[in-house]
Amino acid sequence: MNTRLAGLPRRQRLTGLWLLLCGVALLGGIGFAAWLDQRYHPQGLAQWLLWSGSLSGGMTLVLAGLALERWLFQPLRHLHAQLARLVANPDADCDQTPDGWLRGLGPDLARIHSAWRDDRRRLADARAEGACDTARVLGRFESLLQALNTPVLLCDRHQRLLLINQAAERLLAPHPGLGLGKPLDQLLNLRELDCHLTALPEDGSALEVPITHGNQRLNVEVCRLDQDQMLLTLSDAAQRPQRVMPPAGQEHASRRRIPPRPEFHDFAIADLPPPQADLADCPLPALNIVAFDTETTGLALREGDCLISLGACRVVNGRLRHTETFDQLIDPGRPIPAASTAVHGLTDQDVAGQPAAATVLADFHAYVGHAVLVAHNASFDMLAIQPDRHGPSFDMPVLDTLLLSRALDPGLEGHGLDSLAERYALLFPEGARHTALGDARVTAQLWLALLPRLEARGIHCLSDALAFQHAGATTQDAYAS
Repeated sequence: MNTRLAGLPRRQRLTGLWLLLCGVALLGGIGFAAWLDQRYHPQGLAQWLLWSGSLSGGMTLVLAGLALERWLFQPLRHLHAQLARLVANPDADCDQTPDGWLRGLGPDLARIHSAWRDDRRRLADARAEGACDTARVLGRFESLLQALNTPVLLCDRHQRLLLINQAAERLLAPHPGLGLGKPLDQLLNLRELDCHLTALPEDGSALEVPITHGNQRLNVEVCRLDQDQMLLTLSDAAQRPQRVMPPAGQEHASRRRIPPRPEFHDFAIADLPPPQADLADCPLPALNIVAFDTETTGLALREGDCLISLGACRVVNGRLRHTETFDQLIDPGRPIPAASTAVHGLTDQDVAGQPAAATVLADFHAYVGHAVLVAHNASFDMLAIQPDRHGPSFDMPVLDTLLLSRALDPGLEGHGLDSLAERYALLFPEGARHTALGDARVTAQLWLALLPRLEARGIHCLSDALAFQHAGATTQDAYAS
C-alpha cells in the first residue's frame, strides 16, 4: 500500500490524505453523536446542537479543503504552469492572469513578463547590430557557394562538417552521413585519406587523393585553411568537371531552378566539445540530438504489433535543423487495424511496396550516428525500433521528454505531447499530429523548451539529465500518454 501511494503524484497523495482525514473526522463525529444520542436521548434543539457539534470538525475539514483547493491550490498550479511556459518560451503570450487569492499578483506578473521580453528584445537587437558586418561577409560567402558548381565541404579540427554546398549535396545525397555537425568519416572513406591528412602542407596548398564513395570514385582535393579548418573539394574521378557557360541570359534562370537550401553551414559547430570527449559531461545545449517518433500497427508491440512509420529530425548546437530529417514509411507485412488507422491515418495502401523494417532501421541507425536520442514516452518508441536482437543496436543514451516533464513538474497534471505543446506554446502544423515526423519535430521543440528549466535547476550535462529523468520514471501519472 505504501509503495502504491509513493508512486502517485504529490497532488493525488495530498488529496487522498485530505479525504482520509475528512472521512475519519466525519465517521468519528457520527459515532460520537450516535453514542451521546443513545445515552442521553436529547430532544429538539439539544439534539440538533449535539449532532452539529459532533460533525463540525469533519465538515470544517471538508469546507476548508474545498476552499483551499478553489482559492489557493488551483491558482498555484496555474501560476506554476504559466511560469514554466515563460521560462521555456519567454516570447509566448501571457494570456492567463492569476485568480483566487493570487489575483493581486496579476499586474506584477504582467510587468515582469513585459520587462523580460523587452530585455530579450534589446539583447537580440544588440547582438544583431554587433554581428551585422559578419553577416554581410557570410552572406557574400553563401552566395558564392550557392553559385559554385564544384562540390565543397568544410570541416573543423575534429573533422565535423561545418559547411556543405548544394553541389556537394547533389553529388553525395542521399547518404545518412550527410549533415552539419556529423563526423566526416561517416560520409567519406577516411582510411584512404588518413595518411594524407596528417601531411597537409601548412601553406594552404592542396593535395589530391582518389577515394571510394559507394560505387563512385572521387577525387578529393584537401587543403588546410588554418589550424582549425580544412576544405575539401570533390569531383567525380570518372568525369573531370568542366565549366560549361550557358548562353547569355540563361545562367541566372538555371540557378533559380535550384531550390535554396536554408541551412547549409554552421560555423558555431567548431566551438562544440570534441567528439572524443566524455559524452556524460557534455553540456546539454552542445549535445547532438536526434528526436524521433514512431507509428505502429497497434500498441501491443510485445504481441506482434510493429513499425509502419519512422520520423526523426536533428538538433545541432541548440538549433533544430528543419531540412536534416528522416521520414520513411514501412511495410509491416501484416494488415493495419482500422482502430490504428483512425489515429495516424495510415492504411495498407499507404505502406504497400515500402521497405521492410530491417532496411529502414539500418538507414536510421546510420542517420543517428553518435547522436543522443530524444523521444516522448521513449520506452514505447525504443521497443518499436529494436523489437529483437537481430537488427542494429540502438545503445546510445536516450532522453525522454515525458519523464523530464514529470520530474520538473510533479504537481502538474498533463504530461502528454498535446498537453505539453499547449503548455509551452508549441505548434503542430496542420495535419502533422500523429505523423512520425510531425511528432518528432514537436518533441525536438519540447526538448529545446525544457532546456532552460533544466539548467535553472543545476542540470547542465547529459549525466545530470539522465539521473534527473529517473525521478519521473517512478511517477505513475494517470494523465500522461
